[in-house]
Amino acid sequence: MPNPRKAEDLPSIERLRELFYVDEEWKLRNRVDRGNSAKAGNEAGWTDKKGYRNVKVGGVTVLVHRAIFALHHGRWPSLDLDHMDQNRTNNAPSNLRDGSHEINMQNRSGIVGKSGYAGVRVTKGGRFQAVVSIYDVNIKFGIFDTPEEAHQAYLAAKERLHPRFLRPRNSSESKRLSLRRIAPLTTA
Repeated sequence: MPNPRKAEDLPSIERLRELFYVDEEWKLRNRVDRGNSAKAGNEAGWTDKKGYRNVKVGGVTVLVHRAIFALHHGRWPSLDLDHMDQNRTNNAPSNLRDGSHEINMQNRSGIVGKSGYAGVRVTKGGRFQAVVSIYDVNIKFGIFDTPEEAHQAYLAAKERLHPRFLRPRNSSESKRLSLRRIAPLTTA
C-alpha cells in the first residue's frame, strides 16, 4: 500500500513507539530487531527515488518524516507535511510543517520556464508577465520589457501573498529581500 492518508490505514502511535525511537539527529531508529538488516539501533527504512526515507509497519509503507512528526506530536499530520528548508533528510520537528497541499507547493523550488525566471511567463508579443498562483488561480502582476523586471514584480507579489514561503535563491537576492520594503499590492 502506498503512503496512506486515512487515519485507519496508519499504524497507531503506540505501535510506532514499540518499534522505533528518534535519535538526537532526528533519524528514525529501530527499537527492536525487525529482520535481517533491520537490527535494533540501526536507522529504520530505506530511501526512495525521490530522496524520502520510508519504513514498513505492518505491511503499510510510511514516510519517515510523517512517523517522526507522529512520534513527536502524538498524532499523525492532518494534511501534507512540508520540509520547510526543502531538505528531505532534515526531519527535525521544527522543520516539518503540517499544511495543505497548496501551502506545500508554495515551498517548492521555483519552476523556471522559457523566461529563465520563476514566476515569469513570456507573452506572445515577446514581453514578460509576472504571475503568482494561489489555490490554482493565476494572478497576473503586469507585463514588463525584461524578465528581470517581471521577476522583481513576482518576488514582490510572492512576498506579500506568501511571505512564509519566499526563499532567496542566492546571497545577493537574500540581501536585497532583507533590506527591501514592498509597497502594498493594490487591485485595479
